[in-house]
Amino acid sequence: MRIACSIESFVDHSPTEVLDLVHAVGFRAIALEVSSRAPERDDRAASADVTSADAFVREITRRDLGVAAVAGRNVSFEIPAYVRDAESVLASASKLGAATVLLPSRDSPGASDWNEWLRAVCRMGDRAASMRMTISLDFRDAAYSHGRSMLEVVQAVDHPAVGLCFDTGRYLHDNPASSGEIALQRVCGHMSFLRLSDHSSCESDEDFPALGDAGGVDFARTFEIVRNFGFNGPCAMWLRPRHAGRASPAKWQSWLEHSLQHLERCGWPVNP
Repeated sequence: MRIACSIESFVDHSPTEVLDLVHAVGFRAIALEVSSRAPERDDRAASADVTSADAFVREITRRDLGVAAVAGRNVSFEIPAYVRDAESVLASASKLGAATVLLPSRDSPGASDWNEWLRAVCRMGDRAASMRMTISLDFRDAAYSHGRSMLEVVQAVDHPAVGLCFDTGRYLHDNPASSGEIALQRVCGHMSFLRLSDHSSCESDEDFPALGDAGGVDFARTFEIVRNFGFNGPCAMWLRPRHAGRASPAKWQSWLEHSLQHLERCGWPVNP
């Protein structure tokens, strides 16, 4: 199973620095965020806008890296804008050669425009399918994201090109009293992207350290579940240590290598 490296957390580092680091560790694919709006300056250099992505694509190609997934940033939930923003992200993903696009998910079936939003997602599913892509609904910023609600949303969408993203560490952060393993079993059949992160399961803690350091996620059991379900889709490692700050490239390399080693010890056929 090829595990990509999500580069959106590498704040204060240029895209070329990050790509050099990821390549040095041995990854062969990345996952990244792109803005759904006109290019804006912000402090997330590694997640730089790629609406004009030719130079960035050349940098990726030069390092023999692929793009496993693209996540949309600043996607509006207002229906006309949601369609516009999603189409922008799909266009960027196509330019980058990604087959999976992550879009933020609504989580309020009772909202007055719920059915309209479902139709918009299905429309984007049609668009993605025509581009040989898959959409993965991301519940990372949803008001509630327990396994049952995630399943309810993706089943309501009911589109063959639309699945869901499961984030192992974020799930613990949002549901400290819940079992991530049970939730993963519940949604695995509808999963189109797996984000591998770790967390202590304390809701107030925003620390997502190197895999294995927080101890909240049982990555051996996680692999057993996805293997039993036959999931072989894209997955990406996602780290955001609390005290990362302006961590040096050497420190980031240490965290990434430690995470890969932990996955390997847990039985993952690590082929970064």
